Amino acid sequence: MRYKTLTLSLLFVAAYSIGQAQVQYIPASIHRLSLGLGGGVTNLFGDLQTKVLKPAARGNFDYNFTPFISAGVEGQYGLFAGGSTAATSKDAGLYSESSYWAVMANVRAGLGQILPTPENKFSELVGGIYLGTGVGYVKSDIKKIINSTFVMNNGSIRYDAGDVIIPINLGINADLPVYRLGINLNFQYNVGTSDALDGYDFHLSSNTDNDAYSFVSLAVRYYFGGTH
Repeated sequence: MRYKTLTLSLLFVAAYSIGQAQVQYIPASIHRLSLGLGGGVTNLFGDLQTKVLKPAARGNFDYNFTPFISAGVEGQYGLFAGGSTAATSKDAGLYSESSYWAVMANVRAGLGQILPTPENKFSELVGGIYLGTGVGYVKSDIKKIINSTFVMNNGSIRYDAGDVIIPINLGINADLPVYRLGINLNFQYNVGTSDALDGYDFHLSSNTDNDAYSFVSLAVRYYFGGTH
């Protein structure tokens, strides 16, 4: 009786494992909808030369027209910083730090849409490489900023700034060997339309570039809804 029970138990475990393996082979990206959550680091390109990396988080909701073309919304929350408090630095002791939030709409298109049907894992991975763009809005709230005579004579300080941004995305999507889960690595460069994200607004003829920021992040995606 003991051996019969053990045999039945082993058969049950084997059947369950085979069933789970079959589920895992279903590509997560064939589902129409996905939610993503992740984080990374920002790099502010403002009026100060010294770049400072700061943490940020993001969330995404996407509608997948195909496994390689999607449109969705993204929310971000994190920190910006730039400059150096050292008087001997190239920024002459100027430094700013702020919290920010951003919301944007993105469209992405992957190589897999135009490449032949992948024949191996490497070609599947290549197919997940994508480009994208969109439009969004970012709000920056200055938490710390250093003033100086130079700033007062050549510009002003703003303690909050809102800006329309154009995000440019380059990244890769890949399915994980776990039911309905995928991973996303994304580099995003956000082109601003004003010059105050870092809090410094210099009125100089040489200061012609708008502020911008990059965001490098890694996220896990959960796919659900109907399939293609």
